Amino acid sequence: DGRLVSSKYLTPFSDLRMDDLPPGNNHPTVDAYLAYLRSYCTEFKLWPLLRLDHTVDKIVALGGDGDGYDVTVRSNSAAGGARTERFDAVAVCSGLHNVPREPSIPGAE
Repeated sequence: DGRLVSSKYLTPFSDLRMDDLPPGNNHPTVDAYLAYLRSYCTEFKLWPLLRLDHTVDKIVALGGDGDGYDVTVRSNSAAGGARTERFDAVAVCSGLHNVPREPSIPGAE
C-alpha cells in the first residue's frame, strides 16, 4: 500500500486536478494515482494515441527542427512485425527509479 512522495497538489497535471482523495489524505496511493492517470486518458481522449506494452526499436529525426520523428515499434503482446509511425514529438518516459540500459557504442567511452 505504497503512497506517492509528491502530494495531490503537485502530482496532477494542471488541466485535471486530483480532488477525489479523502479529506486530510494529501498523498495518493499507487492505485489512486493509476486511477487518476486512467481518468486523465479518458477525459482527454488519449487512449487511441498510446502504445502500451510496445518496444521502441528505433527513433529517427526527420531533418530539421520541427520536422518530426519516425518511430519504429513492435508489440510485446501481439503477433506481427515492427511498424513505423510518424510523430511531431517524442517523450522518453523511463520512470524515476529504473536502472538505465545503455548501449555499448564503440568510441563513446
